[in-house]
Amino acid sequence: LPGSPTLTLNAVRDIVFADGAVIDLQAPSSTLNLVLNAGGSIDMAGDFGAGGAVINSGSTSLLNLTLNAQTAVTIDNTFGAGANVISTTGTGGTNLTNNLNGGTGGPPISLGGAISLGTTGNAGTMTATGSTVTLNTGGSIFTGAGDISLISQGANIIDGVVAAAGSILLQSGVGTSGNLDIGSGADFRANSITLRAGSANANNTSIIDLTAASNNVFSNAADSDAPVTFIFRQDAAISDAPAVALFQG
Repeated sequence: LPGSPTLTLNAVRDIVFADGAVIDLQAPSSTLNLVLNAGGSIDMAGDFGAGGAVINSGSTSLLNLTLNAQTAVTIDNTFGAGANVISTTGTGGTNLTNNLNGGTGGPPISLGGAISLGTTGNAGTMTATGSTVTLNTGGSIFTGAGDISLISQGANIIDGVVAAAGSILLQSGVGTSGNLDIGSGADFRANSITLRAGSANANNTSIIDLTAASNNVFSNAADSDAPVTFIFRQDAAISDAPAVALFQG
């Protein structure tokens, strides 16, 4: 598709991306704009083509969803680790769900680039549940007024920015085992932050690994002080509390 095409739908519509779909924007900085003025749903459950990305061309190409009525957005494919971007704006609020909930057989979730949900005052939530969840270095997830949950049956590796106007929940090893690894590029901003490794199984060795974490990695939504609420829970015995230097303020 040349340029930055826009598809505007004024009636309730359900959009489905089929298996093998590739959206290829031919310009390096193009945007595919989907505007839904009456709501409906957008189902990206298809197996996207080369690179596993929604938009398969250009380092700054992005998919911009303008949702002016409440719209369910489901993304069941694996994102590539490139700079592809999904952005949602509009007055209807956004619920972006990566519904990879296939247990041990479920594919991994790998997020790169930026995912921006909603604008200030408009709800935006993201729930990603998969066999593994990875937020790559340089990746970011933002919500305008909602929560972010990144949950995995296995490892949960976070090395990017996660910023929520509401709360952040990161959990690994649900029902099995797997560590929650916080990398040097991680940065968490929310008034309520919960870290969990495992699912309350005393025989599980899942840990929250902060070895590589940088100073001030945990802050409130304004990025000006420590979070109001911080929960640290793992199945393995906790040998030491997180260092004070990891908290803003």
